[in-house]
Amino acid sequence: MAPIPQNTTVVSDATFTFGRNDFKGRFRSADEVHAMSLANLEGEYASIRSTGEVLKSAGLNS
Repeated sequence: MAPIPQNTTVVSDATFTFGRNDFKGRFRSADEVHAMSLANLEGEYASIRSTGEVLKSAGLNS
């Protein structure tokens, strides 16, 4: 599958999730779910950036 153009940015530290069971029933912490969700989006569907990176690129952070 060809990559989708990356014109969407997800601000990683401005999003959250909850712990939940994975497909096999093993409980995953919120940190694990968050990290895997960001990893699944990165490169294929979105660019992942921190708040600091977004502000810096907009010229709003020194």
